[in-house]
Amino acid sequence: MASQRIAFSSLLLIAVLAGCGREEVPVTPGRSMGAPPPSAAGEKARTQRSDAAPEAAASESRAERGNQAPELLGILIEPFGEVTVRHDIVARPQAKDINGDAIEFEYTWRVNGASTLADGDTLPKRSYRRGDWIELSVVASDGAASSEPLVSKPFEVTNAAPAIVSTPGGLDERGALAYQVEVEDPDDAKGFEYRLLAGPEGMRIDAESGLLTWLPSKQQTGSHSARIEVVDSRGGKVWQSFELALDLVSGVTPAAPAPN
Repeated sequence: MASQRIAFSSLLLIAVLAGCGREEVPVTPGRSMGAPPPSAAGEKARTQRSDAAPEAAASESRAERGNQAPELLGILIEPFGEVTVRHDIVARPQAKDINGDAIEFEYTWRVNGASTLADGDTLPKRSYRRGDWIELSVVASDGAASSEPLVSKPFEVTNAAPAIVSTPGGLDERGALAYQVEVEDPDDAKGFEYRLLAGPEGMRIDAESGLLTWLPSKQQTGSHSARIEVVDSRGGKVWQSFELALDLVSGVTPAAPAPN
């Protein structure tokens, strides 16, 4: 009986990114501003005068009752939960005016106690860094009278998780996998820890450099799942999962891996 020859040099690998995700360090700042704000659904940053009341009637009503300043009901600050440098901060104020006047809002944003150049409802993410403290003061005005300012409790910009920006490639001429995991961090953090959460026998990752290596054996033909995790110095986490399809038999092309 003729023996079947195994050609190890013809190793073929297909790596497909299956999924990734980030996990921020959960810190929920207090941002209570006046009465509990209404639901975010359908909320508008500006309250317009009802079209049902003509301008002449509104003027007569003011003449009889006298103009009254708008009343700030509350302010919703987005994003919800923790704030990081990944997102702008947006204020969604709501107010009412008994005279039916159009309402405009004046915003004063402070970072670490100092006023910023931002004077609208949005504080751009370029205006702050991790560890900064943000405070917002809002005044509602009808053009003739203004409300008392509503000031938020200061809230902290928390840690943003890193992001994995690389994907694994194929085997080298020795039949080995060498995948250098590359990471970007919006807080410019240094010193990441790299972990291999799942993978085939023999796969390793350097905890400091992020170099993942694997030299498969002839018995490892088939599909294998791998999952890696990167943790920054403040506990922010990101992970990446991928599938490895191996064919160790010469001349046989592996089937494309099924999508996850």
